[in-house]
Amino acid sequence: MATVSLVQRLRSSTFVLVLLGAGISAPSDIPTFAELREWRGYPCQWLNSAAAFEQQPVLVWFFFETLRQIMCRAEPNDAHRSLTELAGMKPHLLTISQNIDDLCERAGHLPPQLVPIHGSIFMMTCSRPGCTYTSRSPSLEPAVPSLVLPTYDISNSKTPLPTLEISELPHCPACRTHLLRRGVVRYRELLPAGSLDAIDRWFGAVPRVDLMLVIGTSAELSSQFIDDARLRGASIAHFNLQYQDQIVEDEDLFIQGDVSTTLRPEHD
Repeated sequence: MATVSLVQRLRSSTFVLVLLGAGISAPSDIPTFAELREWRGYPCQWLNSAAAFEQQPVLVWFFFETLRQIMCRAEPNDAHRSLTELAGMKPHLLTISQNIDDLCERAGHLPPQLVPIHGSIFMMTCSRPGCTYTSRSPSLEPAVPSLVLPTYDISNSKTPLPTLEISELPHCPACRTHLLRRGVVRYRELLPAGSLDAIDRWFGAVPRVDLMLVIGTSAELSSQFIDDARLRGASIAHFNLQYQDQIVEDEDLFIQGDVSTTLRPEHD
């Protein structure tokens, strides 16, 4: 349950920044990369790398299709809906999402108040540098029929993958020379310049940051956003299952628990 202090701060705040991590989608039964750790004996971080796609594109496509099916079947939870309501009441709110599941969007929380900095698993982009082709596949149907998942679990390396030739994988219809890949920011890949520009524009447009909500993330790779908000005067409130020593400071508020329940009362 939120503290009275946080409720008061939220009600009096005009310029609100939100940073989302995988913890907001965990109540929707979406596993995080940290929880998965590996798939078919391969580290998930490696599977989400350019090297993996170059060496084993069939394996990578099955990995992301498995995740996409899980995310497609998931539903937004109360935390996603609460943020959507909050955004409707706070026109100067900006949410930076590190998630690729589109659950915020499906809850009605949309740009320009939402910046998904890690892309979307429902997008496809060309793997050729310089090719700008993109498309979207939000349904349960795979990008090509050959990627239909079997009824048995293929996450175990002892289970054979369906036989699939590289020629059967989705190819770019624009350049016609390269494979398509999922529109997710890869491990050690730079964040999209357009997303960072949108965040910079928000910081440049607001006179201050009144409050920052850090929800379901350890912010290992995104702590700069928290630092920037502090410099602009923000009070910081963290919502998470576990206390994060590396980002929670003495003056911050920490609300422990499942965010689908702890976030709900914040703007009632």
